[in-house]
Amino acid sequence: MKNNIFILVFCLCGFSLFGQSFDCEEELFPKKDKRTRLFGYANAIGEYRVTPRFLTAKPFVGRNAIVQEGKKFGILNCEGVLVLPTDYDEISSFSNGKGWVKSNGLWGLADSKGRLLIKPIYEDVKEINTFSGTVTWVKKAELWGLINKENGRFLVNTQYEDVSNISDSAGIARKTGSQDLVYYGDGRVIISEMKKVNRLSQNLFVYQSKEGKYGAFNPLAFIVIRPNWDSIYLNLPHVQVKKDNKFGIKTFKGNDVLDVNFDQISKYVDGFLMTKTANKLAIYSTTGSSCGPTSELSHVELAKGGKAIISFNNTTGLWDTKQKRWIIEVAKQ
Repeated sequence: MKNNIFILVFCLCGFSLFGQSFDCEEELFPKKDKRTRLFGYANAIGEYRVTPRFLTAKPFVGRNAIVQEGKKFGILNCEGVLVLPTDYDEISSFSNGKGWVKSNGLWGLADSKGRLLIKPIYEDVKEINTFSGTVTWVKKAELWGLINKENGRFLVNTQYEDVSNISDSAGIARKTGSQDLVYYGDGRVIISEMKKVNRLSQNLFVYQSKEGKYGAFNPLAFIVIRPNWDSIYLNLPHVQVKKDNKFGIKTFKGNDVLDVNFDQISKYVDGFLMTKTANKLAIYSTTGSSCGPTSELSHVELAKGGKAIISFNNTTGLWDTKQKRWIIEVAKQ
C-alpha cells in the first residue's frame, strides 16, 4: 500500500514538474550558500548551475532573472551570463527580454542583449501586465504618459499629474479639475473630463460627467450605466438611480430591475424592498417581481427573513414575501 502511495505521489509530482514548459534548458531556482550567504542558481535536485556570488537573486522569468551584486542590479540568463551588467540602482521587472532599469535616479528601458532601448530619462515608472501585452506609465517633468513596453512607443503622451490602476485593463488619469478613464489595450480615453470618480464596489465605479450627470463603469472600462442620472448609489445587491426626483433600481451590469418612476425606494431587507408612489406602497424582490397581495398597500414594515407587516383596505397582518401568503391576517371590524 505504501509503495502504491509513493508511486502515485511520484507520478503526480512528475506530471507537475514535466507538464510545464520552461524557457531554460533546466528549471533553475535561487539557492543560498550557507557558508558565503550568497545566492546562486540550482536545478531541481539542488545542484548548482550558477555559482553563488549574488547578494540577492530573483526567480527566472522566461530566460532571465534579476540579480544583485553589492548595491547594483543586473540581468542573468539561463547560462549564468550577465546579459545586463550589474550597473543599475534598481530593476523594476524583466519579461519578454525587456525591463525598466534605474540609473542615477532615472528610469530607462533595456533588453536582454544589454542595449538601452530608451535612455534613463523618466522620474518614475508603473508597469502593468495586460491581456494584450505590457504597458508602462512613465513620468517626466512631473507628468505621466503611457508607453507600450514592447516597442517603446507612446500610447498616451505625458500629460497627466497622477495615474492609478483600477485593473489590468484600465486606469484613472488625473489632470487639474478632471479625470480620464484610459483603456490600456490601445491608450484610448474611454471617458474624458470626469469631475468625480467613486468606487462603489469591487466591480463598479460611479463617475460624474463634465455635464454634471452620473454614470457607472466596470474595471474593464466598459460603461455599464450611461451618464443620465442625478445620482447613483448602492442598494445591495443592486444600485439605485435617481432622475427628476424619481427613483429606480438597476443591476451592476446596467439592466433595469425597477423603472425610474417611484417617489421613494427603501433599502433592501433580506432581498425585498418597499416602493412608494402617490402614497401607495408596494413590495418588490431583487428580480423586480411584486411580492405583496396588491401593489397598493397603505402600510409596510419590512422585517428580516422575508416577512413584512402590511395594511391595505381593512386588513392588517404579517405577510410572507417569499411565499406570497398571509402568516397572520386580521380584518378590521
